[in-house]
Amino acid sequence: MWEKIADPGAAIAEAALLGVLLSMVYDLLRIRRALLPLPWAAVFAEDVLYCLFSGFSFFLVLMDVGDGSVRWWLLLSLTAGWLAEHFTLGLLAVTLARLILLGLRFALWQLLRLLLLPPIRAARLKNNRKSPNKTLAKRPKERYNRIKRFKSAPRPGSGRKRM
Repeated sequence: MWEKIADPGAAIAEAALLGVLLSMVYDLLRIRRALLPLPWAAVFAEDVLYCLFSGFSFFLVLMDVGDGSVRWWLLLSLTAGWLAEHFTLGLLAVTLARLILLGLRFALWQLLRLLLLPPIRAARLKNNRKSPNKTLAKRPKERYNRIKRFKSAPRPGSGRKRM
């Protein structure tokens, strides 16, 4: 009726190792997404293919270890291995990959800036040079903003009286 697994410890270790390997594959997908962002439909298709691959590989492990019968503790050990790798080594690997990608982008930007800016500046200088015939007109003197000293107006009641 129920078949017993000869070595349950080895079966648990095999399922946990499969979980670690599947999490590493998913980390590669995450790194590739950081390198080359895709539209949501392509990401959805990748995730569906990853789920199909994961399910098929777990099915093969179940066929090998448990003779095709579903053992929930194998599924739990696979999940534990996946989560352990995802939140430890996977987090570190994806963070390092993104930092390396950021460094590569910065280095490429600096290289392009060093290679492209001198010709661009030379072209701007060439276009901005003034011909000897075209000089700037002299600035006109400001006529209306000069301060003039006015005599103060006579105060009421002082000076000559009007009649």
